[in-house]
Amino acid sequence: MPFPRHPATRAHRIAWELHIGRISAAAPAILHHCDNPACVNYESHLFYGTQMDNIADREAKGRGRNPIAEANLLKTH
Repeated sequence: MPFPRHPATRAHRIAWELHIGRISAAAPAILHHCDNPACVNYESHLFYGTQMDNIADREAKGRGRNPIAEANLLKTH
């Protein structure tokens, strides 16, 4: 049985391994087309990728770093 590797293995990763197969060390990220972290729809919502793919997907969807929020974290009152 390929899971659980860790007690905190996320549901989408378990769904992927059950229905598609083992997650490769070369491309360990399972990304979401739908951006719903709880989604386990391996047929059309999940896709394989690398960490760089994950970062590019995050940036393309406008969920990247927020310089204004980061600057506010540095302020002291």
